[in-house]
Amino acid sequence: MEHIAEAPCRAGAGKADVELAGILPFDGFDAVRHPLAVRALVLEDKERICVVALELTSIRPDLLAELRAQAEKASGVSGAALWVVATHTFSAPHARTPQHLASDALRQKNDALRAALGKAVFSAVSKAMDERQPACVLRGSGTTSVMVNRDVETERGWWLGKNPAGPSDHRLFVLSVQTPEGGPIATVFSADVQSSVLKDARDAGGQTMVSGDLAGAAAAKLEQAGAGIALFIEGCAADQAPRESVAAAEGPSCTGEADAVLGRLGSELARDVQDALASLSPVPGRGLAACAAKVLLPGKVREDFATLAPRRSIVWRQDVPVATTVSFLRIGSCVLAGLEPEVSSSFGAYLRDAEAGPEAVFTMVNGAQKYLADEEDFDLITYEAMNSGFAREAASQLRQAVLRGTERMREGGCT
Repeated sequence: MEHIAEAPCRAGAGKADVELAGILPFDGFDAVRHPLAVRALVLEDKERICVVALELTSIRPDLLAELRAQAEKASGVSGAALWVVATHTFSAPHARTPQHLASDALRQKNDALRAALGKAVFSAVSKAMDERQPACVLRGSGTTSVMVNRDVETERGWWLGKNPAGPSDHRLFVLSVQTPEGGPIATVFSADVQSSVLKDARDAGGQTMVSGDLAGAAAAKLEQAGAGIALFIEGCAADQAPRESVAAAEGPSCTGEADAVLGRLGSELARDVQDALASLSPVPGRGLAACAAKVLLPGKVREDFATLAPRRSIVWRQDVPVATTVSFLRIGSCVLAGLEPEVSSSFGAYLRDAEAGPEAVFTMVNGAQKYLADEEDFDLITYEAMNSGFAREAASQLRQAVLRGTERMREGGCT
């Protein structure tokens, strides 16, 4: 465990855009609709923790190492005390490995993208370090209805769609970092929703557009409203989608329709966060701590993505165990749990409702692993279960690992 001793809190936050000039078109994206942003928060007493949120779909292990190196260079923070997370926007190019690219031109663009991401991380974290000042941390909660369960039963079996009757945990988690006088430094907010409003939407010219999507739109509106730097960390959204979306739309009306839907949901999420900010209370206790624990979970063979389709029967095939990391931050007495894999909203609700559970459960933290499905997903044969490399028993084992780690963090130890 990395423990940070109790002392007066200081904090700083920063933001930088990812420069994509000369990189697009790449990875199916043609132009920038909304600049991709990197946001960073530094908290410290005698030492520091650092959280960096990038508007990306996910972060491969090789890219994660590069981005963590840039954040560490700017902040001096490493190990469990450094969280690098993706907001999971679907409207951003992926940084690939060279062997997955077909030409030198594409490899050069890929290198440029990786460099641009690293530069933005370094810039955002450097700004956060420069802005450090005395601070206090407050916690708020609320609800939002911007999400809907996406597992839908069809004649052939369960598939993706919109299912308002399906389970969704509508709770919002909010941390507000302020000066002692109440001035805004940063707002951290989380909900169980993917940022996939735009998906494959195209503009009037047929171009696929880059955007921070729902989380990016809400963060920008919060910043305009004076909430400081607004960092979104995805909750438990493997089976959740935005309530509205513009998918694979084409034609001259697409740009206006997409902007209207994104503006509507982004404004709604921002208002819900602002409502939560209106009823803040100080986080009890003092001091910061960070911890990361490796967990080995049962694995299964992931179904061939190209053949995924609704079905009524399947034979799940066992595979080698899968290692994953559970990350913890403790701010005062508030314990935050970060997972690599995407888990369902019900998974998160179980932990939030548990008497000894963490105050918040995030995903896409310090890595990205495809779905870790609940037991019910295996019974129903959902998309998430078929597209998972984790076996049925993994969900229960991971929940118990989070609860054990949370208890030990509150006791001042580690997993």
